[in-house]
Amino acid sequence: MWFRIVENLLITMNYERVEGRRNGGTWRGHCIRCLEGLLHLMCTDTLERSAMVSVNCLASASRILFRIADRSSPAESLARGLQACMDALRHVEKRLVIGSSEILTRTWAETQIRLWQVMMKGKGKDGDIAWYFDILTARVVALNGFPFKTFEVEMAHAIEWARRQTLLMYNSGSDL
Repeated sequence: MWFRIVENLLITMNYERVEGRRNGGTWRGHCIRCLEGLLHLMCTDTLERSAMVSVNCLASASRILFRIADRSSPAESLARGLQACMDALRHVEKRLVIGSSEILTRTWAETQIRLWQVMMKGKGKDGDIAWYFDILTARVVALNGFPFKTFEVEMAHAIEWARRQTLLMYNSGSDL
């Protein structure tokens, strides 16, 4: 529920008004700290959540981070947010059975694609974000083996684009 509240705040926020204040964009850092806290609670909470609830929380977290990255977030904040999401993703994957549910698998895959997109938006701004390139690109390229009907068209295009760009880089001898 808290993930949805933060996400709804970002959806309905008047960005021009918030950016126009003297805070210099510190709202992004505050949102990411809130996101880190929520993900930490999700991973350490003694309540046993179903895999679906955990995957949905993580999907909301990735959408929050995507919206923040869409607003030219400082790379430092993005790196902290990506780290929190990756830690939560590893935690959730311990209990996740891929293929047990099409909705669960699609949500898990789309979360990884969204995190990859966040990383791509922040790539080049900070060396900390570049660290996620290999991890997330490998994950997204591996999703190419999933049937495309599982994904929305936009997500399927992102997977195919990542695969093609990776092949081009390898063929040209570029350093990934």
